[in-house]
Amino acid sequence: MLSVDRTVRRYYVDAESNPPAIRKVYPGTEDYDYGHTKLSDARAVLIKILTERAQEIRLQLIHVRQLRVQDFDRHEAP
Repeated sequence: MLSVDRTVRRYYVDAESNPPAIRKVYPGTEDYDYGHTKLSDARAVLIKILTERAQEIRLQLIHVRQLRVQDFDRHEAP
């Protein structure tokens, strides 16, 4: 007869890793209490984190472009 592992695993979103990742965590591990019971919930959190990071990068790019335009205009002025 096959043995069945009845350990309840959870899914922890590691936002500090690069890139952010979903890790399986088991009882007794440090992040178990913070883990999601459903993989779909962990995926939703991961997508939210990635969306927020993409928005931050987009805003940084806009800011850099504005600085370049201002610098270009300053050099073009007589």
